[in-house]
Amino acid sequence: MPLSEHEQRLLDQIEQALYAEDPKWANTVRISDPRSHYKRRLVKASIGFVLGVVLLMVGVVNYIPLGVGGFVVMLAACLWGLSSWKRMNGFGEAPAAGPSAHPSRVGRRGGSRPSFMERMEERWRRRHDER
Repeated sequence: MPLSEHEQRLLDQIEQALYAEDPKWANTVRISDPRSHYKRRLVKASIGFVLGVVLLMVGVVNYIPLGVGGFVVMLAACLWGLSSWKRMNGFGEAPAAGPSAHPSRVGRRGGSRPSFMERMEERWRRRHDER
């Protein structure tokens, strides 16, 4: 829904006041593509993974708790990188249509993923509908 002229002017005034008050923060927030933030996080996660591998190898050879720590660092870096990759590519976003868009999603709590029992009931209904 487009903004009215008055709302657009107010938004421009707020934006100008923000730039005048804190230009460094405004330039940081001004990035037009949010994927660049996730790309940086992905690079940091890759570096963390490599660091974890090095710690794991050194720990296995010399000191076992260091190897366990390296494994934990690798695991954390993988999870952090995977979440960044998902967000960068749009896999973690909710669907654009509401929960009533799909017939099997009607009546579900909050439009979230169906529970185990709901999935089993749906399979049972499909099995009986096929006969």
